[in-house]
Amino acid sequence: MKKRVLIYFVGAFTVFFASCDDKKSSDSELDLKNPTFAPKTVAETKSDLENSGIQMVGELKSLNQEKGMQASIMFVTLMDQDNSGYATSFKKTGPYKLLLGLTEGIQQTNVKKVHKSLLEGDEIDQLLEVFDELKGVYDYDFNTGSFSEEPTEPSDKIIFRFPSNKENYDAQNLNASLEIPRPEVVTGQFTTIDATTLPSNISFQINVDGSTAFSFSFIAQYQPDGIPTSVETTLSMGTWQMKQTYSYSKTQLSINFSFTHGTTNLISFGATVKGNISEEGVQNAFDSTYVEIYPGHGYWEHETHFEKVINSANAYFQLMDIKMMGEVDFLNLIPIVNDEKNSNEQKANAINQYAAFVVVYASNNQAIAKAEAVVVTEEDEWGNNKSKIDMNLVFADKSKSSLDSYFNDGFSDLVNELNSLIDELNQTYGWEVEYIENNSEE
Repeated sequence: MKKRVLIYFVGAFTVFFASCDDKKSSDSELDLKNPTFAPKTVAETKSDLENSGIQMVGELKSLNQEKGMQASIMFVTLMDQDNSGYATSFKKTGPYKLLLGLTEGIQQTNVKKVHKSLLEGDEIDQLLEVFDELKGVYDYDFNTGSFSEEPTEPSDKIIFRFPSNKENYDAQNLNASLEIPRPEVVTGQFTTIDATTLPSNISFQINVDGSTAFSFSFIAQYQPDGIPTSVETTLSMGTWQMKQTYSYSKTQLSINFSFTHGTTNLISFGATVKGNISEEGVQNAFDSTYVEIYPGHGYWEHETHFEKVINSANAYFQLMDIKMMGEVDFLNLIPIVNDEKNSNEQKANAINQYAAFVVVYASNNQAIAKAEAVVVTEEDEWGNNKSKIDMNLVFADKSKSSLDSYFNDGFSDLVNELNSLIDELNQTYGWEVEYIENNSEE
């Protein structure tokens, strides 16, 4: 299983590298090199960026009130306090890890952590190894403060019955249930990952007062050697949905994630890399050259050509109506950037030629800003001037700003709104999450 986890993370890291450095739109209507700018001032676009964040926080406040969210947090809280042998075994399974990651992410207002919790679906197949030992119905016992060690009823599922929130806990009402059916698997000789079974369909749900309040599904397909070719992970709570898709072939790898509330996009991101993404491609990316010092003596120099594996990449990140997109031609860019004989000016010119990055309004694809590589000079700790490559944002009025200067201040209202959300979470769940420091306030 660890090898398969590694394969996923290699793919995820590849996409993350591409999406963080240079991003591309999959939308053919937008010219990333020469975008059409929105008829707004820099101050207006910055205000729109902040308002998008504030709107997202407002949406998250309603998530806090979802029955499925409250039931998930209550279940994790009760299970965390339970030190029985059964609870200890269940807390090692993927479904519990996913619920734990989800609730911790909400507690910390950390969407990245919430997203990471979806990746626990990769470990859920471990549940199959202990499913027959754990299946049955288990009721929360208010007297002992733990779930029953033995099933109160037989079942072909794993079922926990528990109170959905503090009100039902105080009333000792088992009005919620977590239900996990037997995972489905595919079998074969999966040589790449040294396994004979892999998960193909795994799901579970939380019911509150007889209705589904939370559901999760993990669906996957694989190559004969065990490398996944497609994975779809979906988590739903009422009108809320988080979804991640993964697809792989030897020439292309894609990952997409979305977090939506009804028809409103809160956060979405994705990336696609193209090239020779295979074991053969990785092997061909390594060069070894023997350097002779004098006859009979020398050493080997090893060089990795990343661009031979990943020729190009595109990616996007969207927050509400604000979308950041870009593209990079690694095949032509990397040799120039890695050549030590080239100056920083030559490297910056190459970045501007073979890469593009823009921030747009998702609703109309009109640009807020585009990025350009520039060479700046700064003083090091010894008082010497040293040049480096930095990124500037260029706006509709041709004014420019460094990324640090643009994002370091002017977002105090967003920070205040996040702290308001933290207040609500602390009050609802009895947490003690600290405020986010507001550096923008005077």
